[in-house]
Amino acid sequence: MRSFYYLILLSLILLTGCSRPVGGPCEFESRFGVAQIVGSENGETVARFNPGTARFTASKLSFSPKTKYTVKHRIQGEPGTLYPAQLALITTGSCTPENFSLIATEEMSRGIFLPFSREGQIEPESEQKISQLGVIVKNLEVTWPKLTITLCGQTHREGTEEYNLELGNRYVRIIADQLTQSGISGDKITTISFGEVPCPNSNIFPDEVKNGIWFSFYLTEKSAGAAKDRRDFEMLTEQAQSGDKIAQYHLGNFYAGGRGVEQDFSQAFYWFKKSAEQGLGESQLLVGLSYFIGMGTEKDRPEAVKWFEKAVEAGSSDAAYQMGLVYLFGQGRARNEEKCLEYMRDAARMGNQDALNFFERAAQQNDTTAQLFLAQLYTYGAGVPQDDDKAMRLYQQAAKAGDSDAMFLLGQAYHDGNITIENPEKALFWYQKAAESGNSSAWYRLGFLYEIGELVPQNRDKAILWYTKAAAAGFDDAETILEELKQEDTPEKDN
Repeated sequence: MRSFYYLILLSLILLTGCSRPVGGPCEFESRFGVAQIVGSENGETVARFNPGTARFTASKLSFSPKTKYTVKHRIQGEPGTLYPAQLALITTGSCTPENFSLIATEEMSRGIFLPFSREGQIEPESEQKISQLGVIVKNLEVTWPKLTITLCGQTHREGTEEYNLELGNRYVRIIADQLTQSGISGDKITTISFGEVPCPNSNIFPDEVKNGIWFSFYLTEKSAGAAKDRRDFEMLTEQAQSGDKIAQYHLGNFYAGGRGVEQDFSQAFYWFKKSAEQGLGESQLLVGLSYFIGMGTEKDRPEAVKWFEKAVEAGSSDAAYQMGLVYLFGQGRARNEEKCLEYMRDAARMGNQDALNFFERAAQQNDTTAQLFLAQLYTYGAGVPQDDDKAMRLYQQAAKAGDSDAMFLLGQAYHDGNITIENPEKALFWYQKAAESGNSSAWYRLGFLYEIGELVPQNRDKAILWYTKAAAAGFDDAETILEELKQEDTPEKDN
């Protein structure tokens, strides 16, 4: 199967309005339904949209002014066979079948497989694909703010028809939620499940699906008309050729989506790279994605990583998240958990929702590193709205699970009273728990507390004990304080 990005951009369904409408602008909405093969005419299979009256054949569009539907779909099977069909419902104006174009290729017809675990959880492979889909959609939205998305799910045949329909709905809603969490408006997303019936433009048989979902997505937008698209394309071309990096970015999107011009991924890549070379982070990210999957250029993952890094330097949180995935899955660079977390943290601090979701899910699975990191984000309002209650809850979860850093920071929270009510007893309790767990910051803090007599009775010997442990762990301040304490213990000599 081709790479996910390639399938996505090849599966853009962009229905274009009339360039010369009769009776006003031609606008429409995308609709899905189930068609039934009813027979044959002149050697061709004929199907009927159910419950409508639109009829269509395997080779051409059939247009019914009465029902205002146009249909285009490959048809195979015996009479009575049911399968999904995509239709365009005209909402205003008057159109003929020739006014609609369906951009699709054999490459996109297989859809995308998104594996789920037996427990119904998204597998890491699916997480990566969904996040990449979100990146592309968000960039297309810049050029086409009215963009809408339809997600269609197809499941396996294990279970009843009703069960599979609900399973498809559940999985597709999970995908929609992930896209929403990535920053795509929920009102732009429509979900539909055909259960074990293949989605439109998918030739996957349900028996091939195990513990997952075959997922096809369609990008549609009401068009202001082909003539306006062409004018916009020509205007952007002129600006792009003059060196405008923003126009170059939008022109790349026009080529990628086939708006005002024939779809051409090589030209899309050309203009994305022109813009990227002038330092536009959004274009640098798309050049990286293009190299990563071989879209409009040869696949070159090491080169993709270089462009991701440039986009990170330009401030792209999406690029930082993609770098995290690069190191998580070992694609383009060797797997490296430390670097993965480094980039994920950078992306989360910049407010990247995918990265925040990455840590939220890990925290929910009792990962103390994720719990502690999120607690600090909520403490300082870095990448998320400041939330003292969430911060305290996460500190407590990590501390009770045995994380010594969380124990120390929880003690500090009760000590300072900045994010919760000051509580000296709890502060001392958690400082001591952290120290017992080998936390060097807690050793230093206890040394200081015993030195000045705060939270505990002043005790010079205990202060020296804890400072000594902290100094051995590399605390330079502890070493300096120990020297000062020793000097105080040395009697002054008579002159």
